[in-house]
Amino acid sequence: MRGGILGLGGVGHMGVKIAKAMGHHVTVISSSDKKRVEALEHLGADDYLANASSSIGGNFDPFMSLTANEASGIASLDIKKLKDAGLCTVESVAYSPRKELLQIKGISEAKVDKIIEASMFSLASQLHAQRLEIIQITSGSRELDKVLEGGIETGSITEIYGEFRSGKTQLCHTLYVTCQLPLDQGGGEGKAMYIDAEGTFRPQRLLQIADRFGLNGAAVLENVAYARAYNTDHQSRLLLEAASMMVETRFALMIVDSATALYRTDFSGRGEFGVAVVITNQVVAQVDGSAIFARPQIKPIGGNIMAHASTTRLALRKRRGDERICKVISSPCLVEAEARFQISAEGVTDVKD
Repeated sequence: MRGGILGLGGVGHMGVKIAKAMGHHVTVISSSDKKRVEALEHLGADDYLANASSSIGGNFDPFMSLTANEASGIASLDIKKLKDAGLCTVESVAYSPRKELLQIKGISEAKVDKIIEASMFSLASQLHAQRLEIIQITSGSRELDKVLEGGIETGSITEIYGEFRSGKTQLCHTLYVTCQLPLDQGGGEGKAMYIDAEGTFRPQRLLQIADRFGLNGAAVLENVAYARAYNTDHQSRLLLEAASMMVETRFALMIVDSATALYRTDFSGRGEFGVAVVITNQVVAQVDGSAIFARPQIKPIGGNIMAHASTTRLALRKRRGDERICKVISSPCLVEAEARFQISAEGVTDVKD
């Protein structure tokens, strides 16, 4: 069985391993020749093709690329069954528990075992190469970007929490626009997806922010996929639909505002598409004995479950007027620091002293 893997990002590395485990002849297609040795010698790919047209904005299906021939018999049927089960990429298959894969009719136990075996360990050098391909999406504020070392990171989950009117939704609205900017302007050259659990989405704000960045307002709106989540079951179905949409076209950002308005859902799989996943969270007052003598401390909803689900946690708080403070609470790659920013008609900007 012949097939191709487009690029060696997070999906690409895993895709080569799983494709080889399933007995496919794999060709890696990349935009440059610099990863030929890694693909052929370290990952075991059969061929390597440097193709300048395989850029970040290309449309491709990570599953169908494994079996490029539609008349591939059982393999194509297996792919359809996996997609019907909501597993739309090779990495989502690798993340799934064994018992879940065995429940999919038509996927044999031997094939499941091969997939699991192929997705065990990776070399640190491979992970380092993946990290070099990560994109940061600008927040709209230079000071905030400095704290975030470039902006909101793709391929991971960023949780933003804070009190009412602390700027969570305004920051999200700015990201809907900036994720569409070219890479050299701090963007992600992709579309945005918004799952709205609180009814806070305002398209007119995107038009205002688009003007600031010199983008066509109508085009910006066309590049934002919006869905209102009304209950927990609906939110789960929307996440499955999000996965199927992401294999059809290039998305740079997915936002869920807010993750805990309905209940806590697993968004981790969406990172496999190389998108920046942003979830907002509400806070509650922590009332104890010390609250008698001082203002009650606030904490994000969800406790350790939300804390461990997020790669980076950012806390927002209000200051005077339109000024806000963002603090890095936890992150594997960012130091604990604070940044000031301002909310204006143009979205998130630097504070004008």
